[in-house]
Parts: sequence; structure tokens; C-alpha cells
Amino acid sequence: MIIQSIFKAKNLVTALVACFILLVGIDTAKADLCKNVKFKFTNNHSMGRKISVDKIMYWDKSDNIWRTEDVKPDTECDINDTCYTDEEDLEHVENEVIEKVRFIYKELADGKWTDNIEGGNKLTNDNGECVKGKIYDGFTITGKS
Repeated sequence: MIIQSIFKAKNLVTALVACFILLVGIDTAKADLCKNVKFKFTNNHSMGRKISVDKIMYWDKSDNIWRTEDVKPDTECDINDTCYTDEEDLEHVENEVIEKVRFIYKELADGKWTDNIEGGNKLTNDNGECVKGKIYDGFTITGKS
């Protein structure tokens, strides 16, 4: 009887420790989430086409990798318009400087959307840290080169 009580208590402690570790891990992952970030860009497509931005890629300098954020909903932008993505949450970069951005977009050609096109490396126009509500601007999309 005593052995069963000790075994049950040991299992309970193990389960509680596992739950604690899981919760701490979840909080840590959320801790470096840069929330409500927007990207402002101008569509100066060389062939006068409407574009639709589907993804934003951003350089995570501390981890030395490109990260990708889906733009939901896709942001359509007519020729010569300046547009904003909806607010996005960027993982792993809160309070870090984002120096490079790539736009993944489609073009409206002959009434049909093209496959995704990568907009190349675009340097951000400031060295500000990624903080809640940040707007990265100064980007121009000119189409395939």
C-alpha cells in the first residue's frame, strides 16, 4: 500500500514537471514574437501589372537564416499604388534589427495570376528593432528583372 502511494505520487510529480516544462517552452517561443508588423510597398511593375503579395521573407540575423511569413489575406496592389500588408506576427525576431526583406508575389498577366515570384533582397530603410506595430516601408516592386 505504501509502495503504491509512493509510485502514484512519483508519477504525479513527473506529470506536473512535464507540464511545467511544456508551458515554459510555449511561453519562450512566444517571447520572441514580433507582433502586428506591416510592410508598406509600392507597385511600380515594369509591365504595368497588378501584383498580389503572398509571403514576406525576412532575414533573422541572430539565427543566420531566412524566415517566411504567409501574408493572410494576400495583399493585392494595383499599378502605381502604395499598399500595406495586414498585420503579421514575425517569429524569432522581437527587438532584433531586420536588415533584409524579400517579397513573394504573383503578377496578373492576361487575366491570370502567375506562379510565385521572389522579389529579391530588399534592404530595410532603417535599422530599427522589430517591435509591436512596426511598419517597414520604402519598398518598390518592379516585376521580374
